[in-house]
Amino acid sequence: MMRFNGSKHGMLVSLIILILMWLCEFSSVVDAKKHVRITNELAEGLTLTIHCKSKDNDLGVHQLAYNTYFEWSFHENIWGTTLFFCNIQWLHGNADFDAYDAKRSDFACDDCKWFATTDALYFVDSGTGESVLYYAWPPPAKP
Repeated sequence: MMRFNGSKHGMLVSLIILILMWLCEFSSVVDAKKHVRITNELAEGLTLTIHCKSKDNDLGVHQLAYNTYFEWSFHENIWGTTLFFCNIQWLHGNADFDAYDAKRSDFACDDCKWFATTDALYFVDSGTGESVLYYAWPPPAKP
């Protein structure tokens, strides 16, 4: 049977305490709930169709009337690889984009806000609150 002398036992207890403290800190980061909201700001009478999913969750297809939104909340996975990607479509265009990407600091927000206008898809910078152009719709085809 193995016996611990005082210094080895103290080191083991210290190591266990350090590991527990690290796990508590890590779990508080992982437990932080994230939110994503996508809003239709196109124009009255224009519908925005969105379909968002992750590797594990398909959030379904949603038809958003003007000035309405679709939102969801989630916890990041323990590996820090959570990714939600979306396809949005409307009368004059469509786009695929990552609505939340834990690996990209500019998309790893706690409260992610996106909105579509007739000009473009925008992301709201959570640090500054400013709208950032993400994707400009191509001009409509001429008849």
